Amino acid sequence: MFYFTLAVFASVACFGLGIISYRRHSIFEILLTSKPQNKKDIIKELYRITNRLLIAVGINLNMEEIDFKLKLAGRPYNLQAIDFVGIMAAFVGLVLVSALSLCLGGVIDPWIVMLFTFAAVVAPWAKIKADAERGRESFREDLINLSRRMEIAATGGLMPVRVLEWSAEGETLLARELKNVIDQVRLGKPLHFVFSNMAARYNLAEADELALVLKHAEKGSAIANYLRDLNRTFRNRKELELFTKASKLKPKVTVYLVLSAILTTVCFVVMPIILETIKIYNS
Repeated sequence: MFYFTLAVFASVACFGLGIISYRRHSIFEILLTSKPQNKKDIIKELYRITNRLLIAVGINLNMEEIDFKLKLAGRPYNLQAIDFVGIMAAFVGLVLVSALSLCLGGVIDPWIVMLFTFAAVVAPWAKIKADAERGRESFREDLINLSRRMEIAATGGLMPVRVLEWSAEGETLLARELKNVIDQVRLGKPLHFVFSNMAARYNLAEADELALVLKHAEKGSAIANYLRDLNRTFRNRKELELFTKASKLKPKVTVYLVLSAILTTVCFVVMPIILETIKIYNS
């Protein structure tokens, strides 16, 4: 217990002395007293140095990929890629120091320190990846709904650009992307070309197929029938995906039921017999 208390006290004391020292004369002081632009420059410089060290040990941070994941995840707390990496590094350091303190105090084993550190590294990134996947699926659903609205509008004789302008009103990821699409179209870029670029960024077949329909519209073709066929394809694809998920889910449920039955049998049938046998043997 003495070593545990000493380790915790040493960690807290070092942390406090570090803040006092850096606050008086260091980059930390500049971060607290400089203008926002200078702070960003310092953070970028610190990131550049950290990234070089990570590359030297075989870890390469793809900031564009991280920023894209954060964008799909809805930009939690307005985090940029650099902010996320910095917070993640600080969190891992905090967990590591706390776990080492507990280990030096004899409270936990060394392998638990490695387990905690691994969890601290994996958990934030896994959370962002899961949120990004949900965001991508939500983006895809919004895109399919946009195609349905475009079909209704095309049947009524409205131009696709008008539907895009209406759909750009909102705070969803698709709405923000459509605002960018409309701005580029106003600058003279072809609508189908901008949509194709969006499809490439998000790796969505639906956006690519919709871009092909918009290309027909730019040539003056009536696209109501094209959109009707496309939406039918989307529905069939969705039904197939649901069927595939249900097919994969059934074996998992069966396995869980079998494991539950085995566990119940062991706990309520086998274990009482074993305990009774041990009791008789000891007596």
